[in-house]
Amino acid sequence: MLFLLSLAVLEGVVLENQTGKPLARAEVTLEVMQGQSGGPTRVLTGADGGFRFVSLSAGTYQVTARRKGFEIGRHGQARAEDAASPIVLAEDGHFSAVLRLRRPAGISGTVLDENGVGLPGVQVVAYTTGKRGRVAASTQSDDRGRYRLWPLLAGRYAVSTGPHRLEDGTGLLPTWLGNTVERGQTRLVDAASEQDVSGADLAPISGKLAGIRGIVGGEGLSRVLLRSEYGFRETNLKIGNSFEFQGLAPGDYELSVKGNGISAWKRVRLAGEDLYVEMKAGPSPKLRVHCRSEGGKAVPDGSASLFPEPRDPVEAMEVRIGCGETAALDAGEYRLRAVTASNVYLESLSVRRSADSESETFEVALDPGQVSDVILTFGGKPASVEGVVKLGEREGAPGAPVFLRALDPDLYARSGGLRFSRADAEGRFRFDGLPPGNYEAVASFRFTREREEEWSRGSGKAIRVQEGAKEAVDLELF
Repeated sequence: MLFLLSLAVLEGVVLENQTGKPLARAEVTLEVMQGQSGGPTRVLTGADGGFRFVSLSAGTYQVTARRKGFEIGRHGQARAEDAASPIVLAEDGHFSAVLRLRRPAGISGTVLDENGVGLPGVQVVAYTTGKRGRVAASTQSDDRGRYRLWPLLAGRYAVSTGPHRLEDGTGLLPTWLGNTVERGQTRLVDAASEQDVSGADLAPISGKLAGIRGIVGGEGLSRVLLRSEYGFRETNLKIGNSFEFQGLAPGDYELSVKGNGISAWKRVRLAGEDLYVEMKAGPSPKLRVHCRSEGGKAVPDGSASLFPEPRDPVEAMEVRIGCGETAALDAGEYRLRAVTASNVYLESLSVRRSADSESETFEVALDPGQVSDVILTFGGKPASVEGVVKLGEREGAPGAPVFLRALDPDLYARSGGLRFSRADAEGRFRFDGLPPGNYEAVASFRFTREREEEWSRGSGKAIRVQEGAKEAVDLELF
């Protein structure tokens, strides 16, 4: 006897949000959240904007769409920055989805000289305003002094010119919107998807620019990188390993150089006068990770991993160091993030530079040739938080994103920062391996890990976690 298995179908259409016109050649990605195994599946929309996934097993899925010139579109989102809503398919289910792609936000204006005439070739930068403000977009003013910062996600931004030197040698200091050289006094810009905020004119203030020049000791080196709040600049080393950066505004800078197994870095402050710097490259520094328990018991293999993250990364990197392992890194400043197994929690993290120098810190500066020991101390009775995400009268909200964060800064670092989970098909979620302390949780499709600053302190559901306890809490979908 032949049995035919009924399989599910998920199809839909991708549209331009403002006009409703179909978008051809958009890449649509189907990802499995719960159910069958396997990686994401991708198809391109046809001329009518349509797409179709067939022969799907019962499960929970999410669908996203991408096309150049548009923000990523996700099924069920009310705003471009929202997470995707899940799609639950029965064994022989059928679902039709509509994904609307929005144009990114933009900020435009003119860079003006002392007479209100446009200045060409001036750098203009938009910065995010979260606790770790970063460069969101950068451009140069055109021949008439006009600029347009794009593409930008919906949000709030600070806008500034970069340092610039005019033809007569006059220096222009980085100047923030609102005609100020103080970042804290700038006028912020609220940008929304599919809108251009116009009239963000900038009038750079004249002042003294300076330079940083110097020499690097070491062989096999070729380039020097300069970091500042205005972004990154690079230059080639000249004969004798000398280097020079000109046209710099007063402020804090970091110089770094690396070669085959050697590196160097230095943080300097430029006060308005030219600065000469000597750097010495040496063997790349190393981090050794030691794991121990408070009671002196043996620590199980795989109890934790340490992720050193550059303070100001030029490019994405991920280095994982397990208990008892050592890794060589480029010289520089790092934030340390530890991820623990579910059967332990991080009681403390300390860094030892020498026999008589050990301090509890999640930030470390690594110098050439230096070997630093990171000591992870574990508690053996981790707590957990579990519950159900509810949506009105429904029992559970399947696939809902759930976020958990500690309220105390030290606990926030020891618990791994912002924790994320996704509710299962019944709306259930769980967080394991938690240190005791005060947390808050929220379930929402309107938050993402990258935009944590949108979640104001105290707006989530407060949870007091005791050592070794299993805390049960239900959350209303926000």
